[in-house]
Amino acid sequence: MKGHFIIILLLSTILSCKKEMKEDSRMENTPVITKEENPVMVKNEDDLLVPDFSVKLQLDPALYKKLKSSKESVVAAYYFYKIIDDDQKVNADLQQHLDGNQLEILTGKTEESQLSQPEITFHFKGLALPKKLENAAPNTTLHLNINFFSGRKAFEDNIMDAELLDVPFEKVLHSTGPLILKAKLLPSQH
Repeated sequence: MKGHFIIILLLSTILSCKKEMKEDSRMENTPVITKEENPVMVKNEDDLLVPDFSVKLQLDPALYKKLKSSKESVVAAYYFYKIIDDDQKVNADLQQHLDGNQLEILTGKTEESQLSQPEITFHFKGLALPKKLENAAPNTTLHLNINFFSGRKAFEDNIMDAELLDVPFEKVLHSTGPLILKAKLLPSQH
């Protein structure tokens, strides 16, 4: 019953907006994406805006002490991707974004260098996915991978052993608050 109500509501909204959409020719080719269908929103003709989200990284006391005393930073490297089935075809111009069966949608990193407490909250805001990549595999789930490591400013190698986040992006959006991951000092650094 609830599903039928939503469908009727969507149809009436679409029909009432039909005249306005015809007046703006730029909107004719812009896909309507709902949060239930896809966790991204239309930003412009080329990009899809990712809703803001946060991830907390809890540092164990030994790691926090070492990072803070050496003025080391913590990096969160993120990677949005889709898993492509073997029988799925990807346009030739998008082949460069394939890594095995993963279609790379967006990569980047953010860094926190002012450690004032043993918990770091990384805020991911204003991220935009290239629409041509997001739409390249329309019936596949968007995934998010975040890997945490030390910034290698004070140390030559990474000194952190952090949990890895690798989940369908919908799970991030449907969480009631920031996702919480833990990190400790690598055993070789004790």
